[in-house]
This record gives sequence, C-alpha cells and structure tokens, in this order.
Amino acid sequence: MKKVNYLIVGYGLAGFAVHQALKEAKRSFHVIDAAKNSASLVAGGLVNPIVLKKFNMSWKGEYWYEQAMQVYQSFELNPFTPMPFLRPFKNKQEQNDWFMACERPKAKAFLASELVKTLPKGLEAEHQAGQTQGTGLLNIAQLLQNQKKELQQQKAYTAAEFDYQQLEIREDGVQYANLKADKLVFCEGAQIKNNPYFKDLPIVPNKGEYLIIHSPQLQLEQVVKAGYFIIPLGDNRYKVGATYARKFEDEQPSASAKSEIIKKLNQIINCDFEVVDQLAGVRPTLGDRKPVMGRHQEHEQLYVLNGFGSRGILYAPEMGRMLVAYSEKQQSLPSELAIERFYASLQP
Repeated sequence: MKKVNYLIVGYGLAGFAVHQALKEAKRSFHVIDAAKNSASLVAGGLVNPIVLKKFNMSWKGEYWYEQAMQVYQSFELNPFTPMPFLRPFKNKQEQNDWFMACERPKAKAFLASELVKTLPKGLEAEHQAGQTQGTGLLNIAQLLQNQKKELQQQKAYTAAEFDYQQLEIREDGVQYANLKADKLVFCEGAQIKNNPYFKDLPIVPNKGEYLIIHSPQLQLEQVVKAGYFIIPLGDNRYKVGATYARKFEDEQPSASAKSEIIKKLNQIINCDFEVVDQLAGVRPTLGDRKPVMGRHQEHEQLYVLNGFGSRGILYAPEMGRMLVAYSEKQQSLPSELAIERFYASLQP
C-alpha cells in the first residue's frame, strides 16, 4: 500500500498546477489520469491576457499572466515561444479604439501603439492592424508530456480512468485501490459531470474544435485574430479555431464545425489551403466565467479545481498555488473563486 499526502485526479493544466504547487510545498502526491478528451491538449496554447475583441484586459489578466510566466519559464526546456498577435481592424472605429486602449495603464504593456500597415502575404483585410507584445504560444502537449515522464520515473503516475466506486473516504483520509492519501484533488475538467461528489457544480461543457491546415502561400510569423485564431505551427501548417458549442452530441470532431471554420477562414485569407486534421475538446465553463476551487462541504478530504474555460494557461499556475495554500495553511480563497458560492446547489 502506497501512502502519499495527496491524490490528484486528472492531469490537464489544473492537475499540472496542483502538482507544481505540491512540489513547492514539499508534499508527496500521486496522479491518476485517463487523458481522455483533454481540452488542455487540444487548446491553442495562446498566452495573452488581452481580450482582442474589445482590446481590454481580461479579468485580473496582468496578475495571472505574471504568475503563469514565472512558472512556465522556470523549466529547463522552456515551453513558451514569444510571438505577437496580429489583430486586423474591421473599420476605422476599431483603429481608434486600439489607440485608446494603448493608453490604458494595464493594457498598454501588451499593445503596440505603432500599427501594422502592410499585412502578411495571404491575409485578407481592408484596414491596418494592431499588434500585441509580450504574448506568445505555450506548447502544452510538450509541457504535460515532460511532466508526466518525470512523474512516471518517480512512480507517481497511473494512466487509468478513475473509478469513483473504488474510492473509500475515511476519517484519516482516502483510499483508492492500493493508494492511501490524506487528501484528494479532482482536476477533471468537463469530466467532472460524472463525479458523484462534485457533479452538481454548475459547470457547463463547451466543445471547441480546431482545424489544422497546410498552406504554403499563407506566410504568417505571428498569430492572427480575425474572428478565429490562426496559429502558426511551422512547416506551412496552421491551427485555426476555435469554435464554441454548448450543445453537441459527442466529443468527436464534427462536420458542422469544419464547415463553419472553413467558411470563416475563406473570409480571412485569400490563398489556397488544405485541411489535414481536425481536433476537438470540451472546456469546463461556469456562468460567471470564473473558475471554482475549494473543499467539499461534507467530505473535508476532497478538493476541486475546475472551470478554467479558455483561460486555463493564465489561470492554472497561481490558482494551483492558491488551492494548496488553502489546504495546507488554511489561507482563505478569493470569494469570487471559492466553491462556497455554489454550496446551495451541491448535494451533501
């Protein structure tokens, strides 16, 4: 029987963040992860605190960005690649809005005041474009794969579906198969809807899909945001998306999303392309657009970190630390993130 301080169920960005925070706190842990339809692995990897629709700072975006970058850039094999985001303007009003945004204290560090007058080859736009600074891409697959390898070498990783019926909750902790732990943290993303302890959290699964295209004529060295994101992958390949669908039949790539992305892409670029792959994942979202963390109202051994939506790259590192500090040091959680805001809807 193996004994650890924590079990972590799920290893997307939330599980990764809890793992890193527990390492900092010098606590022992074991990860159980099925890696099934992980939204983290499908995500575009965009590191950007600015909402490029309205050119304003996302909720506490500068703070989450600073904390996240400290973590990502601490690895020997840095998963972050600096890359500006290009935002073509639809009209003169958007151009004026960009200049106004450049004067806002929080946003101006990430928005270049000098406009891009000549757009890259293959891009269709009637007006000039704004460009971000300090932004980039995070290779999430590389990051998680490297961490999983490290966990496997430490014999601290089990690749398997979590069977809730095998979980025993005891006064001194939990037991699962041949594992004993003081506490368990669920980091399951949209799969939490199958969790008997937290299934009543008002998390709404939101399906997102990307196309991978090949286009030698499209010569982009930066991310483009024009409705959808166009993300350079190298070798004339680009990731285009993502869609947002609250109603969907399954978690597999759909023909309707493919058609939707192709239609929009033909309005953004003026060159030929070939679709070479399609990816789908399900994001966990909440109505107030803020994640949820904390302890189960009855079972004090059980914790949760979930609801990152499309901002997991920014949110995860610091929120993982917050949850561990709450569990280990009884540091209070921000009220806008704490699970207590949903206690009334949870089944004890």
